[in-house]
Amino acid sequence: MTQDPPTPETSHFHAYLEFGVGRYARAADDLKAALSRDPGNSNMLFDLGVVYARMNDPDKAMETFDQAGTPAALSNAAVLAAQAGEPSRARASLRKALAARPSLAQRLHLTLRLLGLAQGRFDETLAWDVAGLDTPAVQDLIASVYLNIGAAQQAVAASERAIAAEPTAMRYVTLSNAWRTLGQFEPAAAALEKALVYEPGLPEAVVDLGYMQELLRRYDAAALHYQAALARDPGDWFVLARLLAVYAQQGELRLADDTLRRLRQALTDFPERAYHWEKLCTVAYRATIWPLPASTVRNIAASIDRQLSDFAHRQERGDITAPAGTGRIRVGYLSSFFTDHPVGHNTLALFAAHDRNRFEVHVFSYTSGATSYTDTIAAGAENFHALRGGAAAVAAEIRAAGIEILVTFDGYMEHTLLAAVALKPAPVQVFFPGHAGEAVLSAFDYMIADRIVIPREDAFHIRAKVVTLQDGFHIASPQPMAATPRRAAAGLPDQGFVFCAFNNPEKIDLAIFEAWMRILAAVDGSVLWLSVGRSPAFADHLRREAERCGVSPERLIFATRVSDKAEHLARHGCADLFLDTLTLNAATTAVDCLWAGLPVLALQGARFSSRVTTTILTAIGLADMVCTSLADYERRAIFFAAHPDALAEVRVRLKANRDTTPLFDVARFCRNLEKAFTVMSARHRAGQKPAGFHVE
Repeated sequence: MTQDPPTPETSHFHAYLEFGVGRYARAADDLKAALSRDPGNSNMLFDLGVVYARMNDPDKAMETFDQAGTPAALSNAAVLAAQAGEPSRARASLRKALAARPSLAQRLHLTLRLLGLAQGRFDETLAWDVAGLDTPAVQDLIASVYLNIGAAQQAVAASERAIAAEPTAMRYVTLSNAWRTLGQFEPAAAALEKALVYEPGLPEAVVDLGYMQELLRRYDAAALHYQAALARDPGDWFVLARLLAVYAQQGELRLADDTLRRLRQALTDFPERAYHWEKLCTVAYRATIWPLPASTVRNIAASIDRQLSDFAHRQERGDITAPAGTGRIRVGYLSSFFTDHPVGHNTLALFAAHDRNRFEVHVFSYTSGATSYTDTIAAGAENFHALRGGAAAVAAEIRAAGIEILVTFDGYMEHTLLAAVALKPAPVQVFFPGHAGEAVLSAFDYMIADRIVIPREDAFHIRAKVVTLQDGFHIASPQPMAATPRRAAAGLPDQGFVFCAFNNPEKIDLAIFEAWMRILAAVDGSVLWLSVGRSPAFADHLRREAERCGVSPERLIFATRVSDKAEHLARHGCADLFLDTLTLNAATTAVDCLWAGLPVLALQGARFSSRVTTTILTAIGLADMVCTSLADYERRAIFFAAHPDALAEVRVRLKANRDTTPLFDVARFCRNLEKAFTVMSARHRAGQKPAGFHVE
């Protein structure tokens, strides 16, 4: 006897249940099953549109809302279209809604004005009379559009007005997003806690609250929220990735190792899971740290690129006004890290080094709160632009400046700028890796590298055309340095060999830590000097791990953070040898060591991220400090500790090479970069397609 299929009503009810616990894909399946037996049911179509919106699939959501055809559904379709930058589609949905319910005219008029606001037409739309329109639903719309254009303070005000009239969980989530955009993580977390009061277990609120606690460096609380989310959905790889980042910051190496294994397993079903591109970026960025399957990383990168390409296709873009023909090459540098950040440190002297007779230099800074680094960079640039707003506003300012070659450093690290680059505000766009790996975006024409991090045979697999610089892709600006303190002042023993590993905690995995412990065990009286980390528990967890490895916990010494870079550089003189990490190399940390005269021992891997220190050491004439295996790395570290004369010879070479080799020669680096820009510009002005090349 066969069982009858469930009725449409039963499937609809099941969809509500699945939706309530965050299983959106299953809810969609139930609603589609219901609609197969009751086609055209407007209530079911409306609910399916809501599900698609929660699944970050705006195209399907808009299509489904349009099929539902009710005034509420059509209004939702218009809002999604406005957020997606499709004004013509939004207007079509609004006209249908107005025809179905003329009483909506006043609200729909406001919506039309908001569409102009979403497109950056501030002069026409920033002020309006909301008298008679001050309903919670209208305020939701206002908050949503303000968030879309990066006007977060106004989004806070609109969200608070909606909440004051009618508090709901999702309105508190919107308020949290606005506070987070402003960098105000305490009120963002408080708003999410309110959301969970109104709707306990709301999936996005649970995960977002974990992220807020992470940003507030409350790692134990963050881990609890992520674990709660994983109890509901053990295969949620985005949450696994966030939990892995938390464990790494805490120094929980074994938990991190186990979570990495779970993450790799969960990522095998990546194509079946729908995630917004911004969430995908957080994993794509950390693929430089975690040894994730290359095929999975490519799938993630391709999904990001598809979503941003769709976003760019829907936008109304202005004309590019970059000059063609003769004249100076107008170069723009774009980053959110022109401040006290590795990107700011490394590029500090670059912009002033350009040949102003041939290049017009613009710096576009998306940094909130200037520092001395920002001031120095601004002084070195011919034109400095302090950016604000969302992706469309950023792209508009770059376009208005008539930039011919746009160079961006941030890649997957900063989402607004990645979306701005996707809008193609300059005719030639270049990715200069601020993180040690590719950023896959169709809008990038070129990628700066060298033949160490991207060998010739690997360049064919890169989406953008690879431009390799002869003397290395990693720029290093010289920095002031204070006098070296005594060891005791730095918290170190007066006697004994000091191994240094001032690495970001996320770069330290179980494999390299165990190698370090084997090195310590082989060198009597030696200590390992590490950065203290952001988590108060970091030092305790690593000391506990050292004890498991048979090494006294007291042999791990943690350096406190100092705000003065000159003092930080000076204390490197208290150490004997820097030990690099494996999957993601030290990069700027290695540059700091070499500038301070501290030898660096590295291990070259097979990926871009594990070859960065190799290119840095090669550029300063110390390629012999690169090892070919972990066993060789351990052997040579032990050798240098036992043979001070051999290490002294490396120090002498380092001191001599610092001022004569390419690494810290900013003028030489800039000339190489200008040669690359000249070729790019010539190809563009001749109407030729981008092509990879090597700069001699």
